[in-house]
Amino acid sequence: MNSRNRRHILRLVFLAASVQIFIDGSVSAQTITGVSGSLQNGQSVTITGSNFGTHGDFGRSETFINAAWNDFSVSLDDGNLARSQQVDTAVKWTVQTTGARPNPAGKYARKRYDLANIGDIGRLGSLEHVVSGSGARFYTSFWLKTGLNNLMTGGKFYRQYFDSFDYYITMGPGTTDEEGELTGFSSNPGSPSPTSIYGSALGSVFSPGETWRRIELLVCLNGCASIFGSNDYVEFRVNGVRVNRRGSGLPSNHISAEGSSSNEREGWVMGVSGEADGHTIDIGNMIDDGTENGGAGDVTLSHYDYSDVFIDYTFSRVMLSSASTCAAITSAEMQIPTAWGSNSITVKLNRGAYLSDASLYLYVFNDNNTCNANGFPVTLGSGAGTPAKVTNLQVLPGFAGLVPIFGFFRRRRALKQKLQ
Repeated sequence: MNSRNRRHILRLVFLAASVQIFIDGSVSAQTITGVSGSLQNGQSVTITGSNFGTHGDFGRSETFINAAWNDFSVSLDDGNLARSQQVDTAVKWTVQTTGARPNPAGKYARKRYDLANIGDIGRLGSLEHVVSGSGARFYTSFWLKTGLNNLMTGGKFYRQYFDSFDYYITMGPGTTDEEGELTGFSSNPGSPSPTSIYGSALGSVFSPGETWRRIELLVCLNGCASIFGSNDYVEFRVNGVRVNRRGSGLPSNHISAEGSSSNEREGWVMGVSGEADGHTIDIGNMIDDGTENGGAGDVTLSHYDYSDVFIDYTFSRVMLSSASTCAAITSAEMQIPTAWGSNSITVKLNRGAYLSDASLYLYVFNDNNTCNANGFPVTLGSGAGTPAKVTNLQVLPGFAGLVPIFGFFRRRRALKQKLQ
């Protein structure tokens, strides 16, 4: 081969090496390349890939490294969750074993109004997680079911406290404008002061009742402008869809139905400077007595049901879903991390309500709340995952035209060798 042909080939090889595969628009997006271990409930599974980021150990004495996890298979007080001091009677919180979301444990937690102690005494008392060693970000997920189909339980089913700020999510009776209300209280200066956001673009997000819904809360005290468009931010999701949000840097012209342009123009969360340690994340903070909207006051009419409570001090997480793309996720089950590295994650498999032989997809979210755009296919009960298909492949312009050129050089070389 002469030097001229050698230069041509080297040039073409260089161009071929310059081809880049972009997944979800970025070379640094998470990529899952393999899964090993027994894909059965409670078993250890290792996920390999790239760009998973890092995750601290927030589990304290637990085997998991997220902050809290309880599927209520052991007790109410487990996995860094415990009943608060305001739970002064046994009727307020119980573990239920019938009519459950069909998870392997077959159990869930129920918060009831205590009719024997009316007023605040009867409605207060939560399952609480005491925050310790946190940063500026919080992620909470759980399944929630309310009471009767035609009567919505009123109250605050979730609340988080900081040094000078707290916020909570409520559901109102019936189809009132309190459904999905996000309310904040703050001693921070700023105008206007935090107020309630009523409703959402989704309408009545908790009607009808007697339905399990997947709840997600994402909170950022500071440093999240590139993720959410606001340095400080709170977002509330139901079944993967945003119900409402709050933050100082969101677009102008606040309106009450969230999901569109809204801005408080205030240091809403940012002013607490990340002072969450020692304060609590409260599950089932308050509950009304069931008399709202024409209820009879029967304790069975006023309750919250909770399943699979997951809390973390980062947005990084692993989920199983029946959706084949991250954008399409509605139903999902949280996987419990026990080790986390940039290229390898180990989780305790939690199949939740999925069948033991279900065909699902695996997703890894990093701390910027992004995940692999296309799910990695797995089948529960098997010993390994299915190799992922390459999708969203993009190549440099004109690369396809290089193929016949490579073929030309191969043919020319073969001919030269034959003549020799």
